[in-house]
Amino acid sequence: MSKITTKLELTAYHLLEQGPQKGCTALTGLANCRDLNYRNGVSDLRKMGVSILDEYFTHHHSGGGKVQMKRYWLATVEDVRKVVALVNLKRGKRGGVLISPEQEAQYLKQYENGADPKNSAA
Repeated sequence: MSKITTKLELTAYHLLEQGPQKGCTALTGLANCRDLNYRNGVSDLRKMGVSILDEYFTHHHSGGGKVQMKRYWLATVEDVRKVVALVNLKRGKRGGVLISPEQEAQYLKQYENGADPKNSAA
């Protein structure tokens, strides 16, 4: 039994924590998940049946240039439930602290008006 948090768990948990308002990017994936290629974790979750929405945005970097990046967030409350179940499964296998029903309710609340970041509760 591994005590190490898996890349998939980190990616899933980061999506929950960021919610639709903030979303996740390659930059936040690197900072929060220590993942140089966050989109691969997103792709792995999609292969498992989790719907993840994305959109391009322009990032202005420190050199003064611009680059197009993607922002990701979960599509529906059902996807939030799937991801909470996945994180809890991974944590349970390694003896980690599970996401509580109260915390899950907070994640779900972010999606009560749909997954469009412009309509989500703050």
